[in-house]
Amino acid sequence: MWKKILSFVISFILVIAPIQGVQILLQEFSSVTSQNLTTYILACAIYALASSIILYFVLNQNLPKAILLGGAFLFLGGAIATAAIALREPDMSQTVLQNTIRDHFRYLILFLLTITTCYAFFKILKPLWNELPNIHKWIVPIFILAAIGFFYEFIHQYFYSDNLEKWINTGKNVADFNSNYFDNFNTKTFGLGRIFQYLSIAWLGLVLVMFDNIKKWSFGVLVFLCTIGVFIGVRLAWVDAETIFKGEVFPKGLEILNLFVLPAAPFLLLYWTSIALLSKKTKSE
Repeated sequence: MWKKILSFVISFILVIAPIQGVQILLQEFSSVTSQNLTTYILACAIYALASSIILYFVLNQNLPKAILLGGAFLFLGGAIATAAIALREPDMSQTVLQNTIRDHFRYLILFLLTITTCYAFFKILKPLWNELPNIHKWIVPIFILAAIGFFYEFIHQYFYSDNLEKWINTGKNVADFNSNYFDNFNTKTFGLGRIFQYLSIAWLGLVLVMFDNIKKWSFGVLVFLCTIGVFIGVRLAWVDAETIFKGEVFPKGLEILNLFVLPAAPFLLLYWTSIALLSKKTKSE
């Protein structure tokens, strides 16, 4: 009984750890520049290490090695995603040219996380593949589309400041840059990406619950959050770019939904999924 309570408490600490981690990083680093980037990376590494140590106390080491490794990569990915979230919102103005390192670092992290997530995703599916019903094997093309969406978005965002500088150097009006760089094609592509990303996460949860790798209530929470995420993606793909830049995507009072727009948000859902996966005890334990 006490072991179950302790396991629940530790798992709860891990679930809220990214929120606390972001708050601590925001307090300690009001702005990340080239001067303090190394310190920031070190702080994020310490946070990720501390989270991993805490995870060890609830880790189900009886999981198949492939699933254990895949889950570990998802966990570390979510922990590292905290570093991107704590960098505050991207600067979409001319002032970004005064500190390009911050957003370059942000999207480099997210790009690398996408690669590790792809590895983790297929690592988890591999031992389940032969027993997986054919209909659920369609998760692979959906995930590939999700990954393509991530790669496209992060590359596009990474070069924002570089293209802004070129725009200014050619003598064009700075005020016209965002509407050109984030046209309807790009914003709708980002929206479609969110649809596939949240859909693939929910589908992964379904596969895991089918094989009794996560608890049903964990899957229920995941589906609820992913459903909101898919709705957000549909909304982004539906409205035009001008509406997005005016901040009129969601009605007043529902601004919290913008959290699901953040590119790091899907990685946090995968992080929470990994906790449910790695901490679930087998029936023999």
